[in-house]
Amino acid sequence: MVYILLDNWPTIRYNTGRYTNCTTKNHRYGKICRIKYHTKEQTTMIDPRSWLGLAAAGTQKSQKSLITAPLTDGKTSTAWHTIPTKHGRRALLVALDAGNGAAKIVVPQAQADQSQPPQLHASRIDAVYSIARAANSEDGHTTYQIDGSPIIIGNPHLFGVTPLPTGNTVDRFGDPMYRQFVLAAIVRALAEAGHSPEQADRHPIYIYLAYAAPSDEFGTGGKVSQATAEALATIRPVIDGRAETVKVMRMSGGKAETWPIHIVDLRALPQSQGIYNAITYDIERRAVLDVSRMLTLDIGFGHTQLTQTTINEQGKAVHQVQQIGEGGVEIIATELIKQAGAAQLNNADAQVIIATGKDADKRDRSAIRDRAIEIAGPKMLQAADKVALQTRSGHLVVTGGGAAIPALRAMLADRLRHRDQEITTIVPAEVAGYATAIGIYAYYYAMLRTLKPWQS
Repeated sequence: MVYILLDNWPTIRYNTGRYTNCTTKNHRYGKICRIKYHTKEQTTMIDPRSWLGLAAAGTQKSQKSLITAPLTDGKTSTAWHTIPTKHGRRALLVALDAGNGAAKIVVPQAQADQSQPPQLHASRIDAVYSIARAANSEDGHTTYQIDGSPIIIGNPHLFGVTPLPTGNTVDRFGDPMYRQFVLAAIVRALAEAGHSPEQADRHPIYIYLAYAAPSDEFGTGGKVSQATAEALATIRPVIDGRAETVKVMRMSGGKAETWPIHIVDLRALPQSQGIYNAITYDIERRAVLDVSRMLTLDIGFGHTQLTQTTINEQGKAVHQVQQIGEGGVEIIATELIKQAGAAQLNNADAQVIIATGKDADKRDRSAIRDRAIEIAGPKMLQAADKVALQTRSGHLVVTGGGAAIPALRAMLADRLRHRDQEITTIVPAEVAGYATAIGIYAYYYAMLRTLKPWQS
């Protein structure tokens, strides 16, 4: 593992341990130090000025949340806390990567002192829900109520838990519960980032919402398909051409709150834009990674996806996306259930063990997890070996939930020893699962600052 040290930027620490074998020669990104990771060595090149670099330098990194470093270039530029609206009030930007196993949502961290650079808060919420017995349940669970019965979201260990649909956007929103989950998840992410309905001062909480949709739902020129647009439109009610405020009732710790959410603009953006924007640009949309070709291997739960990015004659990035292999981390989950015995684990339990090494009762299950990865990992990476891992040209970026699993990272590092280390990036484990959402936030943020829709 390589550490990049810069005099003017925070040190990016990709793993614990001490620096060894520091070079005396200055690299273009700074001095380089090498550290062994699971007895393998692998370079990770991420410019600390990029959105992903700021995330990697952040704090409170865990399987469930992350707070980025302050969004500033350390000199003159600082990102905006909020975005103007036609209503004369400021709005929060929210980016949502639906994923298959969990939704990842990025929002600005609440800050009392707006003169300080903003930070982003990323939340991971398992894509499951349960019907609560009552909105004011006394069993310690937070409930949300939009339409119909109150629900509990994000807890895969409850009795009667129901997984939400996966796949394309139309299939997801074909289930009415998916809309409720999305709205509840947005409120949960805002609350985890320190926001409250009282801050709106009797006004709605205005948000610009970016939704990362599968790249095959976009046509020529990046226009989203009509079917996807219509499915997404169900998130916010529109009456006589005007978007209406949605009231989300949140009950937590015996306290009832009404969150009036007003979605100013709802924008579907291609998932393939996520990691590219996160790793390539800084907060002022300046390119900090100069590449003409990039391969992005996104190892998700339900599938593994390869994005080939090239720069056309107009200087614009062109992304070609394909699913490869027969599945993603789900292959490992299936093997894990087989190893433990189907009567002991379900799919949700397996995901938790893969991510943390422990089960719902906090028992150490890392040995059985690593055994499942040892058996199923090569099968999962078989297709990736042929089309990505064995390539020697183009900047290769490995990301997704699979890149956050220690044993799988070691397996990936072993397969990538032949590549030039300067053009190979395994996204740091702590931020790998959030990279797409952070990049979608970055992309939408730059789009809003360029288009200035509040002025039209």
